[in-house]
Amino acid sequence: MKKKLIIFSVAAALAPAAAMAATKTINITSDITIYGRVHLSVDGVSGIAANTNQTSLNSNSSRFGVKGEKDLGVGGLKGMFQLESGVNAVGGTDPDGNGGATATANGHVFSNARDMYVGLSGGFGTLKAGRMGGANQWVYDSNLFADQLGDAGNFNSGRGVGGRLSGIMAYETPDMSGFKAGLTYIPAASLDAGATTGKSSYGAKLDYANMGFGGHLAHFKVSTTTAAIVTDNMNTSVAGSYDFGNGMVTAQYVKSKVDVTAAASTTQNIYNIGAKFNVSSNGAIKAQYSRAGNLTGTANSGANMFAIGYDHKLSDAMDMYVVYAKTTNEANARFAVDNYGHGGKAGGLAVAGEDPAGFGIGLTYNF
Repeated sequence: MKKKLIIFSVAAALAPAAAMAATKTINITSDITIYGRVHLSVDGVSGIAANTNQTSLNSNSSRFGVKGEKDLGVGGLKGMFQLESGVNAVGGTDPDGNGGATATANGHVFSNARDMYVGLSGGFGTLKAGRMGGANQWVYDSNLFADQLGDAGNFNSGRGVGGRLSGIMAYETPDMSGFKAGLTYIPAASLDAGATTGKSSYGAKLDYANMGFGGHLAHFKVSTTTAAIVTDNMNTSVAGSYDFGNGMVTAQYVKSKVDVTAAASTTQNIYNIGAKFNVSSNGAIKAQYSRAGNLTGTANSGANMFAIGYDHKLSDAMDMYVVYAKTTNEANARFAVDNYGHGGKAGGLAVAGEDPAGFGIGLTYNF
């Protein structure tokens, strides 16, 4: 549960009298929200020959953030900001599901930048600029195991678009009878490693939510240029869901295509289906199946992933779960079972053709 700090003052009483004039009072008012999540799990992953010690304690997309919104008193305009960082709640050098690893064996509290922006909203919609979602804009449209073993992002994140993109601008329309549309602009300077020689990129998203039905359409084209070689990463996602009160069903199709200058295009099709059913007021069982087809021109490069789990709400702030997931890779595929929003080794030890499987017990605390 998000808590709002009313006033925090830097006390001047301990300061020397000569420094009194320089002391400032910092007010953190009801316009500012401090929030976060701590998500830890104990996981055992098998099926990876190089990993002989299979059990680990992992931090999975744990986070800490500050955000605010304030009426500007002009034409209904509001100003807003968000600063959010990944947190490695167990320390160490392994990835923590936030897109980066901590730098030292002892680790750091903060690991990798998450969503950070400043923006304006009004009757026209919302404009933001900063670091925001790339593939994250469609990965969670059909994902019942987000940040857990079996995270659908292992498959449906496609290729060539990071979960988040830095140095971008985004626009979102107001809600229009359940419909919302969004546009993302990605300057070439935010993508090219050296001199900016490439072209700008874009993304578009359309969402619908009403009467338990959800629909999502996304298309991103992200282009990078290196030494006159242009790589166009194009991902198109279509997803739908229906919440019938005692549970929900969901499905998604993603087409991932990569074009490289003077090279053949490669395409891969990804499918995801899932279902969740409430067994009590606080508990639900769920299952999910993901399939990646063969990559164009590469035989036996597909994979399947199956996950089954149980979620239980302990309180408004705390949840626990158990999960089992298994990925079956064809001879030329190396999809993970513990990647994307999940931390730990993140499938990095798997080689082509291995079939990782895992069992996990997790706790999350939201504030």
